[in-house]
Amino acid sequence: MIPGLGSIIERVTGLFGKTYFLAGFFPVLFLAGVSVLAGNDTSRWVHQQVSGFRALDATRQAFASGVLLTVVAMVGFVYWSAAPWFRALLQGAAFPRPLHDLLVQRQQRQLQSLEADVTACGDRAFNYRTLHPEPLLPAEAEPEPEPAPAAPATLLDQVRRAATGLMRPAAPPPAEAAEPDPEPEPATLTWMDRLLAARQQGSSRTDAPPVEPSPALVAAFDHLQQRVWGLEPVNPPVLDQLCTALETEMAAGPAGPGMDRLHVRFESMATSARARAENALNRTLSVRRARFPVNLSVVGPTRMANVAELYRDYALTRYRMDPEVFWLHLQRAAAADDRFRPILEEARLKLDVSVSMAVACGLGSLWALAVAERGHSVPLLVLTGLALPLGAVLFYRATVANLRMYGEAVRATVDLFRFDVLESLHLSLPLDSVEERAIWNRLTVNNQLLGDEEVTYAKA
Repeated sequence: MIPGLGSIIERVTGLFGKTYFLAGFFPVLFLAGVSVLAGNDTSRWVHQQVSGFRALDATRQAFASGVLLTVVAMVGFVYWSAAPWFRALLQGAAFPRPLHDLLVQRQQRQLQSLEADVTACGDRAFNYRTLHPEPLLPAEAEPEPEPAPAAPATLLDQVRRAATGLMRPAAPPPAEAAEPDPEPEPATLTWMDRLLAARQQGSSRTDAPPVEPSPALVAAFDHLQQRVWGLEPVNPPVLDQLCTALETEMAAGPAGPGMDRLHVRFESMATSARARAENALNRTLSVRRARFPVNLSVVGPTRMANVAELYRDYALTRYRMDPEVFWLHLQRAAAADDRFRPILEEARLKLDVSVSMAVACGLGSLWALAVAERGHSVPLLVLTGLALPLGAVLFYRATVANLRMYGEAVRATVDLFRFDVLESLHLSLPLDSVEERAIWNRLTVNNQLLGDEEVTYAKA
């Protein structure tokens, strides 16, 4: 190890900052090391230079190493300064127009697939809300201020009392005589209303013996129960068919104990299926919002380009503020908060490092062509032809994740410090959200179009 290297690195990081060292100096040093290894194997001139360096004494090696580190530091500063261009490159802004359009169409097809999933999950959840809007006798219903009857022991007791007429659902309010409400169609009845009507119809047949479920109905219930326990999505038509079969057998006569149990099981399965449909809709919406912007016209050619639009969409949609226009103002306000500033800096550091390493691994993998043609080292070929491309892919995925985390930090910055920006601009704070959107919209338009609209300041 070179003597004093640790103190040199500490001085470099203290002079330029941790971001420069991790996102500029280290990637260039890594790329230089890979280039020396590959050049030593493929180029006679590089091999001679490496052999000459190894033949020097310790003093001259230390001096040459210092010169090389100085060059690496200078190139690292240029590399670090090019980080915005690297981000634009990974977002597809520098792609040729044909390639750009082809990748945009690919992203749009993925978005259409997600939109189709959202529509399917939304239709399934809507059908459940229509056919099974709420459990039987919801607990949050307020009782009437009359003497309360004896509380039922179990849900099974409630079902039996409802069948014998001791607990009838509340009658709907009477319709006006002049304009009577139309009778609801049978298809609009909920499952529990249909089963309750079937129980009452069966209970009215006093001459019939108690009805027990058929083996086919019990088998259908068991099969569906296994699907529900297995967390499989169950479509409403499947439950509707089961409800029809249960309704048919229940209307044949008074319900026996087995029919009572199936009634309760159906209510439990329908509630579980509806909850999972709602969860599936929420998950699908979360995936759609996490991958693509709200404005479909700004869909980019890469996943990173689409994620980069998310936090801008958030500020524009919620506050009518463009964070790119006021980012320096927001940064200034956030820098004064000692607890929030490290969060924003860490998110930006992770993003810069992952971008720099993704580009460095991509550039280093180009040596695989020379190594494959002129080289003699199999491990070096594996390094440049397999390890570095894999590293570029992994660092790109990390870049997307870090960009999403950085976007969350930007959203928090907008939420927490937007009023500080207004105060720094000597503007009055809005009284409500409507006035705030109007203020930010006017400021954004004036900055983008260089408008000269007059603004009233809160103080001189």
